[in-house]
Amino acid sequence: MVEKREPVITVRLVGVKPELVPLGSLTELIAAVQSLSKASGPNMSLLNVRRTSAAYELTSPNDGAMIVAQVKQCAKALKSPELHLRAYMLRSFDTINRILRSLDCYMQVFAPGKTWKWQLKQNEWPAVRERFCLEDDGVLIGELKRVGGASRNKCVIRVPFQKKLIYCDVENPDVARKLGQHLYDEVELRGRGVYFTRDWNLISFKVSEFVVRKSKPWDEHYRDLREAGGKAWDDISDPSAFLEEMR
Repeated sequence: MVEKREPVITVRLVGVKPELVPLGSLTELIAAVQSLSKASGPNMSLLNVRRTSAAYELTSPNDGAMIVAQVKQCAKALKSPELHLRAYMLRSFDTINRILRSLDCYMQVFAPGKTWKWQLKQNEWPAVRERFCLEDDGVLIGELKRVGGASRNKCVIRVPFQKKLIYCDVENPDVARKLGQHLYDEVELRGRGVYFTRDWNLISFKVSEFVVRKSKPWDEHYRDLREAGGKAWDDISDPSAFLEEMR
């Protein structure tokens, strides 16, 4: 006996009919909502399509109440970003806003029975993003794990300051090609990053150039340290007395 599925949430694109929504845009939209809901385990899937504009009923084997609660947090994030906006939401909001603009529509998300509804218009997200995202020059140092993929101008690096891998865009194919010769080396990626100012989480990074960092033996590190100022202690006749005076 086939288990009957019920909708967990409905996503409606107001102002556009389903047949005018490209399949790629629909896939991206569902993935973005999935990310915002933080639904773990199997992905949410499409249960039904209604023609009251393009209305997509989504279902999931996970706890529907928890999914609705997470989406409610995202609605709060746009109303009170100082309190509720989180770094994990940014990419999904970027994606949704891009789709809304391309289809010239706005989005509604509601719970079963329309007991709760959230509406997102085209111009809401960019104003919030501008307040909480900062773009600046930056450097990433870590182990190069991958170059290429669906787009050749991408790379992946593991950095010591966070557990997750960082996925970067690469400015041009020539830099990407040269990077591909240094897989699993320690590299220094230079470019521009977008940072979330609430916690300074790195959201995205575009590589313009790089250098390969060569490991050094201990004696070279020691020599570099002395050249940087460590050898100045050689000119102090009584280091203990000198430190005592500094106190």
